[in-house]
Amino acid sequence: MKKDKNNIDDILSTEDEHLIHRASEVQFNNDMELFNSFMNDESEIPGLSYFDNHMHDKINEMYKDGRKHRTNKLIFKTIVSSAAVILLTFIFYPPLFGKTNAFFFRMMVLTATDKGEYTEFRLEPAENQNIEEFKGYYYPRYIPDGYEIIVKNNMESMGDIIYLNKNDNSRITYSFSTLSSPEQLDTENCNKKEILINNQLGLLYTKKDDSRNMIIFQNEEYKFVVSGNVEVEILKEIAESIKR
Repeated sequence: MKKDKNNIDDILSTEDEHLIHRASEVQFNNDMELFNSFMNDESEIPGLSYFDNHMHDKINEMYKDGRKHRTNKLIFKTIVSSAAVILLTFIFYPPLFGKTNAFFFRMMVLTATDKGEYTEFRLEPAENQNIEEFKGYYYPRYIPDGYEIIVKNNMESMGDIIYLNKNDNSRITYSFSTLSSPEQLDTENCNKKEILINNQLGLLYTKKDDSRNMIIFQNEEYKFVVSGNVEVEILKEIAESIKR
C-alpha cells in the first residue's frame, strides 16, 4: 500500500506516535507544576494591596458624594416647593397670610424699663398693650401680671380704666382728663411730695395709713392720675408707660 504524505497517520509509525504522546504528557505535567508553584508561593505583586485600598476608598468617596448630592437636591426641591406654595398663597389669598403674620406678631411685646443701675426687660401680654376704646388716646402700656380690666370708659375729654387683681384684691386706677377739666382727689390724711415722671414734674400723695398711693402729672394736653393700693414704684412704672 502506498502511504499518503499528507496524512500524518500514514507518515508516523506506531512508535513515533507513542513518543509524541509521552512527550505531550511530560510537557503538560511540567506546565502544571509551574502553574501550581505560582499559585502556592503566597507572594504578592508589589503595590497591588495599596492599589486595592486606594480604589476601595475612591469608590466609597464617590458613593458618599452621590448621596450628599441627592440629599442636597432633595432639600433644594423641598425649599423651592415650599416657597412656591407660600408665594401662591400670598398672591391668591392674602388674608390668610396677613392673619398668620398677625398671629405671630401680636403674641408678646417687649418693654424696657430703665432702673438706673440696670434696665429691666419685660414681656407684656397683648391684652395689656391694646385697648380698643382708648385707641388714639393716652393709656398705660405696662400693667403688672395678674391684673385684668373691670372698668373702661372713654369720653374723649376724660376717661378711666380700673384694673383688679383677684389674687390679692388689689386695684389700680388710671384716669386722664383735659387740662381745663376739674380733677378731684381724696388727699385727706395724705403725705405729699414731688415726683418726676418722664421728665415731667408731678405730685405723689401717700395715705398715712399706707392704704393708697396716688400720682398726678400732666403733659401739654392732659392730666393723668394713677392710683391704687400698691407700691409707689409700681405706680411710677405704670405712669411712665402711659403713651398715645
